[in-house]
Amino acid sequence: MINSTFTKKIFLLLVMTLFLNACAGLRFGDRYDRDVPEEDLQTFLAQSEWEKATLLDFPESHELILDNGLRIIVVERPEIPMIYARAQIRGGSIYDPPDKSGLAYLTGWVLTQGTESYSNEIIDSVMDSHGAYVSSEAFNESCIVTLTCLSQDFQTLFPYFSEIIAKPSFEPDILEESRRYLIGDLMRTMDDPGEVSDRVFRDEVFRGHPYQKQMTGTIEGLLAISPEDVRQFYRDLYSPDNAVLVVVGDVTLDKVAELSDRYLSDWQPSDKPLPITGHPEPTRGLRVLLVDRPTTQAQIRMGHTGINRTNPDRFKISVMNKILGGGGLYTRLAEEVRVKRGLTYSIYCFFSRREYTGEFMVSTFTRADLAVETIQVILDEIRRIQTEPVDEKELEDAKMALTGSHPLRFEEYEDIARTLVHNTFYGLPMTDVTHFAEKINEVTVKDVQQVAKKYLQPNDMVIVVTGPADQLQMALEEIGPVVIVDPI
Repeated sequence: MINSTFTKKIFLLLVMTLFLNACAGLRFGDRYDRDVPEEDLQTFLAQSEWEKATLLDFPESHELILDNGLRIIVVERPEIPMIYARAQIRGGSIYDPPDKSGLAYLTGWVLTQGTESYSNEIIDSVMDSHGAYVSSEAFNESCIVTLTCLSQDFQTLFPYFSEIIAKPSFEPDILEESRRYLIGDLMRTMDDPGEVSDRVFRDEVFRGHPYQKQMTGTIEGLLAISPEDVRQFYRDLYSPDNAVLVVVGDVTLDKVAELSDRYLSDWQPSDKPLPITGHPEPTRGLRVLLVDRPTTQAQIRMGHTGINRTNPDRFKISVMNKILGGGGLYTRLAEEVRVKRGLTYSIYCFFSRREYTGEFMVSTFTRADLAVETIQVILDEIRRIQTEPVDEKELEDAKMALTGSHPLRFEEYEDIARTLVHNTFYGLPMTDVTHFAEKINEVTVKDVQQVAKKYLQPNDMVIVVTGPADQLQMALEEIGPVVIVDPI
């Protein structure tokens, strides 16, 4: 049994190093027949870390709500003199205007770069002098703002953190500099076949829905954004009653309450209601999209609309996905595509659970001439898990891998805060965390087959392949009609 957190991390690092070194000799694209370890790394860690029936002893938290509607959660952890604060605010790319894709991302990007009282240079200097770190970034549904500092500096730094959230200045020169940087970054993304495939896949799966909007925007959208667009976006969406703040570390509830009342109580709620976001249309039929790139490899993304965060079958789906391709060498996809046929180095699948509906996606890459074979094997494995019951060993291994890795996700203050913010923001019960092992271990063979039939759609899929069209187009016609599309 591994007892201390430090020892566990060193042990994990050593095991992962040996694992990666063992894989280093594999040549991509070759068909190989190699022995692999008898136990997956995750399964090994699971057996070392956690008994099956253990309930997670998640730290106690305290909550207060300011008069402006801001929810604040505090976890007092005095054992280490550090504090981590994390705020989540509705203001993600789903709220971008149609012709200004990237507005949410740009707003989140510049949030830390100047406030009404403190210039960008002052904020950087103060954070550097205290060895602290502040960040902000917008995602699909929200913006995340964080502060990491020593507990002795929290009272000094909290006014800066608060103004970043509640009183950003959005200086025109900083906005313009940031916009140029983000456009350059997008142009570099166009040279990454994997990134291109991800963007095209989500654009097609969520076509006609706000989730179709690219989180990092588009070049055309960023060029259309004015400083007033950013200010208006902030005024409309960055509202305390649409936000959660979690503080974890060597601090008391009383201290956080005092500082929040002093520095965040005058953050005014928006008078604009949140735009209504419905559920995306389900994927219908097989749609094959080809992005022409002069590469020797083909990037493959395939899947369809999936589930939301509160789906009642989410634990059953987690087990089914783990067996099918949810990471590790001993998933079915890894076994069939990588180990038996040597078609790739890496293949995995996941359900991305969003507030309304996420996506199910399989991600891999292979030699261009092996793309069709790879896709067919993936489709065969999806159908097999729907039609043939998994065996008990597969089921137990998946459960052990999931439950064994679960406690490792909550060792750091950042992990605790991230979980509390996420569950509070989306209204998820904390039993999802504390009773995770219990819920996973309740899943049966019958449950796995039931959710595979219900939530996997091998006949209704978006398939995106990025690679040389002259080699791929005719071959892909075996799967379905091919549409050549441009990068997004």
